[in-house]
Amino acid sequence: MRYVTLAPQYMLRGWCDMKYALYNRNAWGGDSNKVVPLTPLQMQAIELITSKGVSIDEKILPKSFRNAAKKLLNRKILVECSKDEGLTEFQKYKYSDSKMSQVLTWSITGNCNLRCRHCYISSDKNLYGEMTFEQCKEVIRQMIDANIYQVAITGGEPLVRKDFWQLIDLFIENRINIEEIFTNGVAVTEKFLDKLESKNINMNCFLVSFDGVGCHDWVRGIKGTEEKTLAAIRLMKKRGYGVIVTTVLHNGNRAALLPTYELMKELGVNKWKVATIANSGNWAQQENNSIDEMKIMEEYFKVLEKYKADGMPMEIKLGGIFYSAGAGKGYSIPFLSGCGTAEREKETICEASRIFPHLLPDGKLIPCLPMSGTLMEKIAPNIFDEGQSIGKILTNSPIEKYTNCTYKDLFRKNAECNACEYKYKCSHCPASSMEDTGDFFGKCIGACIFIKGKYFERVQEIMSN
Repeated sequence: MRYVTLAPQYMLRGWCDMKYALYNRNAWGGDSNKVVPLTPLQMQAIELITSKGVSIDEKILPKSFRNAAKKLLNRKILVECSKDEGLTEFQKYKYSDSKMSQVLTWSITGNCNLRCRHCYISSDKNLYGEMTFEQCKEVIRQMIDANIYQVAITGGEPLVRKDFWQLIDLFIENRINIEEIFTNGVAVTEKFLDKLESKNINMNCFLVSFDGVGCHDWVRGIKGTEEKTLAAIRLMKKRGYGVIVTTVLHNGNRAALLPTYELMKELGVNKWKVATIANSGNWAQQENNSIDEMKIMEEYFKVLEKYKADGMPMEIKLGGIFYSAGAGKGYSIPFLSGCGTAEREKETICEASRIFPHLLPDGKLIPCLPMSGTLMEKIAPNIFDEGQSIGKILTNSPIEKYTNCTYKDLFRKNAECNACEYKYKCSHCPASSMEDTGDFFGKCIGACIFIKGKYFERVQEIMSN
């Protein structure tokens, strides 16, 4: 007789907008298998076949339950166990009145060891400060209350926080998985990685920002940073970590894009994400901060041609014009990722902001970091205010009303978008809209230039040759 239970990374959870679900706290937040909705019958089946003393070979069980158990065993969602094991208390069903959110992106400090010219939250001035350790404990309590068991750590620079390791231990004690750490790399050393590994953390990857060969020091405001950041990336790869590199483009570093691609290929990074610099935070205060979208697009095409000729050696995202997971995995055009039919009107404008809300160092919860300094931050509730919490803000707040807006709302508010022939294909980014126009429902200038200029045909031509 065989007895089964859920594999350790799985738990049964529910929210007000998804009553029953299977939650994988080890999976990346964007993985479609991170949260799998269940019907009441499926939930009942899993609870029954994982009960102590119940064998999946018992003929008294409905045949559909036994077949389901075998499939889940093959997928390693279930594992065999002793007769007396069954689900742990942590894995048993727990309901939250909150709307479902998969990962909390948390700026654990507003401080930084660099002076970046493009920082969203002006960390060089430490405008947002830093929560106390007791407040951090309260954040974790609220996460668990909202059934959020995964965190992406960022800053400022998270590694400058003096009680960083105490906070890491707090995550471990409360079974909060660390999806990624977003760092500038300057403080990443052999000693730091040794200590991280001693914690046995199942972390997916490091995110490292690198802003172009020969340009990084200028963007970061401190000489010698480029050398240190590249050394950190090499060290992370040597130690077996996944590394995602992000690069922001502006007029001053666009010519370095192709050499930077060659370097990323040489370093063997797992993914390279490039985006136009956001006109918010420190960058909004820079002189000559305008962006020439057309010229930046030309640099994207140079990289794309080389990437295709090289056999698509890594996962790459070039702004909204191109995405591929690598050789043999096809490609997509993020700016044109809509379904193409009127069903688009029912979809939320930005699903990511519902799945990965961003907690600022002062306790304000916003849809995403690029919205800091915009109207979104001004209306955002603080999780420490009386009567507020992460779960309540996700469920009923001014922020929630925006993050649940659909394309139908967009078309009603924006006549230009409504009249566009590509409206059911175009993917609207509210953060870009707010940066470009100050309006959540305003047009995304980069997307408009790309789509109306039919530059997507050039992408298709490159990829078909």
